[in-house]
Amino acid sequence: MNEWRLIDTGVRNAAENMALDQAIFDARVEGIVPNTLRFMQFSPSAVLIGHHQTVAQEARVDWCERNGVDINRRLTGGGAIYFDPTQIGWEVVASVEDFAGFDMTGLTRVICEAAAAGLDKLGVTAEFRPRNDIEVNGRKISGTGGVADDGVFLYQGTVLVDFDIESMLTALKIPTEKLTPRGLETARDRVTCLSDLLVEVPTKEAIHEALISAFSEAFDAEFEAAELTVWELERYEEQIPHFESDEWVHATAAPAEDKQIYTSIHKQDGGMLRIHAAVDIKRSWLRQILITGDFFINPRRAIMDLEAELMNTPFPEVRDKVLNFFEKHDVDMVGLVPTDFCDAIKLALEQSSYNRIGIAPEDSSSVYPVNVPEGKSIEQVMADASVLLLPYCAKLPDCEYRFKQGCDECGMCTIGDAYKMAKEKGLEAVTIIKFEHLKATLAEMKAQGVKSWIGCACEAFFIKRNEAFRDAGIPGVVLDIVGKTCYDLGEEDKAYAGTFEALADLKLPLLEATLDNVVQLVDNRFKAPPTPIPDSHVATKNLQT
Repeated sequence: MNEWRLIDTGVRNAAENMALDQAIFDARVEGIVPNTLRFMQFSPSAVLIGHHQTVAQEARVDWCERNGVDINRRLTGGGAIYFDPTQIGWEVVASVEDFAGFDMTGLTRVICEAAAAGLDKLGVTAEFRPRNDIEVNGRKISGTGGVADDGVFLYQGTVLVDFDIESMLTALKIPTEKLTPRGLETARDRVTCLSDLLVEVPTKEAIHEALISAFSEAFDAEFEAAELTVWELERYEEQIPHFESDEWVHATAAPAEDKQIYTSIHKQDGGMLRIHAAVDIKRSWLRQILITGDFFINPRRAIMDLEAELMNTPFPEVRDKVLNFFEKHDVDMVGLVPTDFCDAIKLALEQSSYNRIGIAPEDSSSVYPVNVPEGKSIEQVMADASVLLLPYCAKLPDCEYRFKQGCDECGMCTIGDAYKMAKEKGLEAVTIIKFEHLKATLAEMKAQGVKSWIGCACEAFFIKRNEAFRDAGIPGVVLDIVGKTCYDLGEEDKAYAGTFEALADLKLPLLEATLDNVVQLVDNRFKAPPTPIPDSHVATKNLQT
């Protein structure tokens, strides 16, 4: 059997745990220590964003500061996670050579299946769910992620023991939908923990023992308990100030507001890419680019290398540069392919020409195209639109039309203006009440042969429901909204059920500019399906009856 080191670094804060990640990783690169299995815990609670993410886009910073929640950046990629003191973290730091034949996708499977086997030993039937989760009966119990560089990889995960789901949803800018399959109303239906699954919650020692046994069997390894070396402790002490610094925590940040920046979002099953592109419009050059998002890529420096490669590139040469970069470099990705980066960057660069269709530069990044066919412009999509989809949350909370179709155009909210514009252009305005209604409406649009549509929704909803828009297969354009959205207020479960009571606002100048591109329709009117009444309102009506 292979000899591995086993260490438990106890309870530490976020910066200290990140510094230990780096120290142990560096020690393995230098050959000072053998392959290592490490256990860890966090106190205080922490939001840990992925290596390629930005704090402002992933964490509710004010809430975290008020509630004593640390915010830090992981060495590993992927999405933001919330780590409270009840969770047990584990990580494997090992030589890539000892796992020869595995790329990052294969390595993810091997390690996650081993961790799932460890949970099995506790009496929980767990299994690996690509791309990087461990679940029990369809409910997530562990998220994982890794990084590889200099011949060494670090792969880490969590075990949810007794999880505070409400704090997680509030600390992260992460809508409930990311955690719930369609048809479920709350995040609790998608996430589970040992305290929910077992009559008696295992001790920390029992959880460690089960995971050690499973990893031992999977890696043919014999674990020997040990302490951190003097070298690691010294390296750790040196690194703490770095991991506490703003330079580390905010190492990836959106470009400054005063720069000429276009931002795009490209969502696929393998993750979400967000592009910030600084553009020289007169010369049609990409001056500088920042790539962030929820994805896994190794080595980590590949993103920075790609960003450097694309500096000062004429628009027509961007796609070839991206493809050539991935051909020349050994880059390992999970669920993404090089053309995803091409498509994401293309979406950002195309925004620089939206002024030709009347959209102001400051509004360009608030326009999200969907299913635009190759060779068809966004202007043509707008011209063919016959349906305007509107969010119920932009109607007044006490309006009689809040949860039904129509509008009396009283002038008290922006929806009235939208309905008026739709009538002038011959579009059918449809108020979307909840997610199931959106799916039914899109399906009916496709059945009736709708060529394209225009919709209004917040960015978070567009990202989390991107699959529904894509699966409908109809070209469309989503326009961002402002005001009090359910994602800002942490009330996604209410929005999901159709009971959200705050008020959002449409961007009326953007909507007007978009509708100016619509060709006047005579026929081809869309007949909307019946509007569902939110479940809670049905219950209220029945009780009153």
